[in-house]
Amino acid sequence: MRKRKGFLVWLILFIAIVLSIVLYSFLFRATGAHRLTANIYHGHLASQLAAGAIELATVSFKEWADKPNGPYYQRFIKSKNPADLNGSFSLSQIPGFDERLQRLQTSLFKGRNVDITIYASIVSAAPLTTDNEMGLEPREKRGSLLITAEANVLNASKRRSALIPFKVVNLVVPVVSKFTLFLPNPEPNEPSPQIPRDSGFGGYNRYANKIDGTATEDRPNNIPLIFYNHSLGTSLGVNDYDYRKLGWIYMGETSGRNVVLHLTSGTDNTYGEYFHYKSLEYNNQLQAARRLEYVVNETGDLPDFFKTVFTYDSDNGKHNNSIDFRIKRRRLGFFKEDMNNPPGDMDAGLLKINRNTFTVKSSCLHLFGTNKDASPTLVIGPVYRAYPEYAGIIVDTDSDGNQDGTVMPLLAYEEDTPTGTLQESFKAGEGTKETYEFSRLKGGQSYATAGERAFANENIFNGSFSYENLQSKIVYEPYNRSVDAMTAEGLKIPPPQHRDWDSSFYPKDASEVTIPRLEEDAKPYFKGSLSSMSNSAIELRLTYRFDSLDDFCQWTAVENEEKSLKLGYNVRIDKEVDLRSTERVIDGGMLACNTIKLGPLSREGDVPFSAIALSGDITANFGGKIQAALVALNGSLESYGGSSTVDLVGNLAVSRLSPSAIQGGGEVRFDADLDPVIGKDNGYEKAFRLFVSDAAEVWDLR
Repeated sequence: MRKRKGFLVWLILFIAIVLSIVLYSFLFRATGAHRLTANIYHGHLASQLAAGAIELATVSFKEWADKPNGPYYQRFIKSKNPADLNGSFSLSQIPGFDERLQRLQTSLFKGRNVDITIYASIVSAAPLTTDNEMGLEPREKRGSLLITAEANVLNASKRRSALIPFKVVNLVVPVVSKFTLFLPNPEPNEPSPQIPRDSGFGGYNRYANKIDGTATEDRPNNIPLIFYNHSLGTSLGVNDYDYRKLGWIYMGETSGRNVVLHLTSGTDNTYGEYFHYKSLEYNNQLQAARRLEYVVNETGDLPDFFKTVFTYDSDNGKHNNSIDFRIKRRRLGFFKEDMNNPPGDMDAGLLKINRNTFTVKSSCLHLFGTNKDASPTLVIGPVYRAYPEYAGIIVDTDSDGNQDGTVMPLLAYEEDTPTGTLQESFKAGEGTKETYEFSRLKGGQSYATAGERAFANENIFNGSFSYENLQSKIVYEPYNRSVDAMTAEGLKIPPPQHRDWDSSFYPKDASEVTIPRLEEDAKPYFKGSLSSMSNSAIELRLTYRFDSLDDFCQWTAVENEEKSLKLGYNVRIDKEVDLRSTERVIDGGMLACNTIKLGPLSREGDVPFSAIALSGDITANFGGKIQAALVALNGSLESYGGSSTVDLVGNLAVSRLSPSAIQGGGEVRFDADLDPVIGKDNGYEKAFRLFVSDAAEVWDLR
């Protein structure tokens, strides 16, 4: 019995020990599980806290990175060497950042046993592009923000890192923003077999005008579209003229043919283009047509007829003994009607124009402003000006050096040796003019017979003084010759070559173009062929992409006022955008879409607005002023009304420009804020922005 009781005691004791062990084991495991659960929970909190710190850092950096008065402007925006960006930087420089980080820290457990440490650096900073034909702007960069946050919550610690791409870009359209008109495929002229260069009908020679430059009564008529290549409120002078600071003109090749623009006749302040022949010294001054007359080679190697001062054998003694012949030329412009009744045209038999193959209408594109506000600039491409130049033999009969009469006009002839002759006599003098006979001239070669007076006689016309060189004709010259005249001192016909240009500017080949940067020792902004320009340079600068304009507005969370659009970005919209109800754009930037429609609108802020059609046309209703760059490198400018008057402050860069779209004429005024190379004096640096991606490329969690 005793033995049994002893066994039971030991059995009970054993069971108690086992139960104790089981109970202890259970309690130990339960406590460990709780501790583990707590650690997991605190680790999750630490991870979220680190992610929140990274988000806070990113948002704060975006807010301050491109502000001129901010802590990073010098490093991120103004720096011209991307390598200067690489390395760490302090986020504590951002006003209020440490306070916001502290508030984030105290959001958990009132900050007790909670700690956040954050690090920031730039990695892989590089130029946005190294392609000379994409627009080399050293301030444009790309790279990544490396932001690392360490968070401790109680005894749990987590470290998170994010690699976030960024771009520093200009809000202004690259390269083409240097041009008042960028037109790779201008309207072709129909070639005329009568004219040595491509001219005739078609092209932009569609303005029917009178000799004074005003429009005829022809309907329809293509009223000129006038381009001003300098800013409103300024004027150009000879002494301070610098074409590099102006908007340029580019009109590319048309199937290998030249672009010929007929200069408009007259001194009319709006449409007359006689100012193309005169210096900027006379800017906004009337230029009388007679001032465009000049005597050919008053000195030099002249034929005998023009270098001999003859005496005259007079029976009645009425005539003076001095007879001096010269050739005078007179430059005009194209015109359909003179002031006669009934009106005649510019030919009147002098130029032998075939009206079936050639038009006397002038150009509806006026590239250099007006007589009141002349605006010469560099023209690039095979662009020529054409104008009539009339010639005749004049005579001085009293040795005073002034013209006393016209012997005869030098009419145009087809080709080869001229068959004409001087007539037997001519009249000269004031009032009732006296008749002079060539047979009575004394002092050299006789001109008594028809053969002696023949134009083929080398004593009358030879060498550079050949009839072919001196006859009345249509003159074709590179358009940049107008710059020569306007930048010369005084009125010089023909003008000397512009001092800063060599022969390659006449005309300027579009395949070898350099756009210099007006900063000391700076590399060119552009070097290459303008004909290769495409949307790729634009797309490189685009920063965000949306399905619609509404999506963009929702993303910005900006409450736009009625009829306003706050932009401030370079945005792509993957469809057509209709801005006809938008009257102002705030903060500028690029809005690129497939096609775009717009009406009168203004810009608010320092940065210009660029409306870009990537694949189609820009359709505009010019019922008022549009302040924008209009860009359609694969399309054209179209007009709602066709006859509406263009009023554009900005620039125009389109693949094609139909005369029918600009039938109502108007003006395009270059906005100097678009110029990508003028430099800090113009304040163009204000258009640079830093854009940080909304999504990290790499997340790391430890």
